[in-house]
Amino acid sequence: MSTLPKKAPTSSPDTIRAVWTIMHLVLSTSVIISLLTGFRIAAHHHEFLHWLKPVLPQGDVFSLHMLAASIMCSTVLAYVCLQIYCYRKKVTYRLIKPSKTKVWDYHRPVQTFGLTLCGLAVATGILIHLVQDTLPIVNPITYKAYLAMGLRYAHLIVAALFIAYIFMHAASYFVLGGISFVKRFFIPQVKQLRSLKVLIFVNASLVCLGTFIVLLDYGFNGARWFAHKLKAARIDDSQWIEIDGVANDEAWQTAKSIKLFTFGGTGFYEGTTEIQLKSLHNSQEIYFHVTWEDPSESIAHLPIVKTANGWTVKHDGFQYFNETKHYEDKLAILISRSCSIAAAGTAHLGRKPLRAKPANWHGKGYHYSKSAIKHDLWHWKAVRTNGKGQADDNYIGPPEPSTLFSRRYTAGYQQDTKQSGAYIMNWQLFRPEGVQPKRLPRDHLFRPESKSQLSQPPSYGTWFDYAAYRQQLDNFPAGLVIPSVLYRSNQFEGDRGDVRARGVWSKGFWSLELVRRKNTQSDNDVAVTDGTCIWVSAFDHAQIGHTRHLRPIEINF
Repeated sequence: MSTLPKKAPTSSPDTIRAVWTIMHLVLSTSVIISLLTGFRIAAHHHEFLHWLKPVLPQGDVFSLHMLAASIMCSTVLAYVCLQIYCYRKKVTYRLIKPSKTKVWDYHRPVQTFGLTLCGLAVATGILIHLVQDTLPIVNPITYKAYLAMGLRYAHLIVAALFIAYIFMHAASYFVLGGISFVKRFFIPQVKQLRSLKVLIFVNASLVCLGTFIVLLDYGFNGARWFAHKLKAARIDDSQWIEIDGVANDEAWQTAKSIKLFTFGGTGFYEGTTEIQLKSLHNSQEIYFHVTWEDPSESIAHLPIVKTANGWTVKHDGFQYFNETKHYEDKLAILISRSCSIAAAGTAHLGRKPLRAKPANWHGKGYHYSKSAIKHDLWHWKAVRTNGKGQADDNYIGPPEPSTLFSRRYTAGYQQDTKQSGAYIMNWQLFRPEGVQPKRLPRDHLFRPESKSQLSQPPSYGTWFDYAAYRQQLDNFPAGLVIPSVLYRSNQFEGDRGDVRARGVWSKGFWSLELVRRKNTQSDNDVAVTDGTCIWVSAFDHAQIGHTRHLRPIEINF
């Protein structure tokens, strides 16, 4: 009596082993990239990680971190599916000999630990990117600040544990058999690669990976599915909106607002503040009303003080272009046709993210566009522009050439052209040890009883209230404080003066109104249309230390 031959397994151990080896290589690479880019992002916020900066990648690490983390997540899911398949088909594919399976027994809990870390990394990362911007309303804001910090620290701790896991996972194999033994976990054997099923798997993986990258870009940039939605209320062209920072016009009462929890700044509440936005538009103009929490009104902008040895500027980091104490409050709005992460892809971290360009003094990075596209930037300044009822109209474009006579290189962050107007800084040449003012206050600015104190707070002065510096006029007593900002007689004129703005501080909040034509026809401006994305950042007496949010804000008409 004949018996039917046994059915061969659908997949040989060699095939499964090759599949596993390729997955292991992809997972290892994505984990390493995630760790390196993640620590670069963390070092931007945490001083205790600054010692790592020299060995960390620079540039657009946000996008690379997101891509590597997404591939890591997908590979872990594929690994789980492979394990289920092998269990159902009763296929084994160990890469070590049976005599050495004690190492496998040791690695069972270690592998479980590693998979758990993958899950925690993905979970905390999703919470940071999708939830942190809109944390539930909790008062006071310090509770939110600690909750946000808790999320970021949890993600950082998981990353640190990942490093420990890598050593636990790999060191024993290296001790057991050296490099040649470890290679088999990363390099499939030639006979395994000849398997048709392996080739099909590799090609299918590449197709899926390519599709995933396309969908990733489409989701973050094209479909904007995860962006905050800001509905701009329509108003009639004849309806007047007073730009005074108060926002008590009737139209503002009907406009819907969104709230964003921003983090990573200097000052505020542990570097965090909540920003609320509203928007209006008519056929020609776009309006914004922005409010944010700030415990103090900072309008002492680099004040100039008379000492026994002359004049000096109060500063704490200004010589490195990173003033964190004696500076004005500010707010910036970035406007872009792109909704990509990291401020439309313009944020590049590191001391020298551009190899052929100068390094920055503060080690934080540059803003610039990797293409010829320009992104609009409205920069409201509580001292330098607020008194003129304007915001400084700037842009972020491709990196500009460096110049020999400029200490500060700003890459793609540039100012729109102007014809005249606005302000000047009241010193000839800044030196940390002392300066010579361009102009000195006239007599009518002093209190009647003495010439040791101005009659008004020295946040800014006007050109004609100050006289050109002369040595014989410099007989002021030590302790006199004069402003570093002098207003000219007119506003910004030209492209740089396109944005009207006015801010008012009251009871721990800034209230700011801004307006500009939707389309200025300028090459340096972005036309605001339905679907345009924006980002907002607040500065608390800081030159560059601004808060940030991760998800873009999409304007809907």
